[in-house]
Amino acid sequence: MTNPHLALRAEQALVGALLHERLLLDEIAYLPPDRLTHPTYQAVYEQIARSRTAHPDLPSAHLPEFIAQRLDLPGVDAAYLRTLADGCPEPEDIAVYARMVQETHVRATLAAHAPRLAASAGPVRGVDDRLDHLDRLAQALTRQSRAAADSADPAPTITTRALDAHTRYEPPLDERARREELILADLLQHRGQVAEVETWLTPEIFAPGPRREIYETILTVAENGEPISELTVEWELSRRSATADPAATAPRPDEPAPAARHSTDTSTPDYLARLVVTAVVVGAAVDLGNQLFTEDLRASLAIDAVRTLTRNGQPNPTTTPSSASTVSPRQTVTLTQPDPQTSASAPLVQPPPQAAEPDQPKPRP
Repeated sequence: MTNPHLALRAEQALVGALLHERLLLDEIAYLPPDRLTHPTYQAVYEQIARSRTAHPDLPSAHLPEFIAQRLDLPGVDAAYLRTLADGCPEPEDIAVYARMVQETHVRATLAAHAPRLAASAGPVRGVDDRLDHLDRLAQALTRQSRAAADSADPAPTITTRALDAHTRYEPPLDERARREELILADLLQHRGQVAEVETWLTPEIFAPGPRREIYETILTVAENGEPISELTVEWELSRRSATADPAATAPRPDEPAPAARHSTDTSTPDYLARLVVTAVVVGAAVDLGNQLFTEDLRASLAIDAVRTLTRNGQPNPTTTPSSASTVSPRQTVTLTQPDPQTSASAPLVQPPPQAAEPDQPKPRP
């Protein structure tokens, strides 16, 4: 199911990119204006295409006035169109925005067939497997449908949800959760950083819940060859949510609840908007990701060492009578000599290079 607000944001980004540079029409020549859902954006798109042919020498700076005069719609003046152009996240990503618009149209077209398929399946279930398959297909197509965009307003509000979310945001008190947030913020705001961590920073580093889901989605978007941005990640999140199996996405019994590390998590899209405006230095994902990777690796090795000693019949170092107090697993790795037999066969795991100042990542040029 395509969220109508997401679909509108994709259309705003598409039209804004064209208002910024008409030559980008060459990259989306396959997309006709009627693929857009909002009449105003359809009209703006069509006028831009016409101006490219009829007035090829028109400067881009004068395009908003030119389009506004020909549309003559309440609220759709040159200032509104300039705001639309300025609000485009990245004009060079116009091919991605066009793909989103086309995807919305395809889903709506498929959903239009759902009532006919449901009627063909009939009211009785469990008698004919073929009819049951038709019914399930109709239900799946219905889930892919979308609510129609509000076309009553000729000048739809240009989304600034990230800025609104920033005014309500409170950083988490949990230090680990804060580092996870800064990693995600760096990846979302500085798209080139994804290539620096995707090969070694696994999703399991993040707590179950929104942060892990966002990181998994960032990796998916990067794997698809698309740029990392709030819109592309939120679009993929929406797609995953529409097709997700609730049983498959539920946390395992041995995993902490999503709120265990972050008591202020709300819906994932709102949380994503907060991360986009979180202050973070370039390279925080590498430095902080290295910290979390190392901490988890040490904890895992400590647990393995304790289990190995227990299997070999040696006293558990955390409960020896001579211990004055309980020793943590990490201390166990430091204070206990490794078993010669197990250490000889154990593979050597090398974490990423250690940061110079792990708590305060330095800005990168």
